[in-house]
Amino acid sequence: MVESATLTELTIQVPKQALARIESLAAQTGQTTSDLVGEALANYLDYQEWKAAAIPEAVKEADAGAPFVEHERVEAWVKSWDTENELPRPT
Repeated sequence: MVESATLTELTIQVPKQALARIESLAAQTGQTTSDLVGEALANYLDYQEWKAAAIPEAVKEADAGAPFVEHERVEAWVKSWDTENELPRPT
């Protein structure tokens, strides 16, 4: 839990079903809904900040001619996992 001196209040609107899921998870885990939403928001922001920084770097690498694997080949490889015809890692 974050120290209360570092917290501020934010009012948002969420779908009723999402709130019900948050409340259910809070009850199951013994956390507060505020703690769960705060943790989820922090994780979301971490990911979005990472992505915002990574995309321009990846574009720069691609523009410079760095090798890459097409999305379709990676997707086919992942979908083949745990099947009888698992594909080798694309290169």
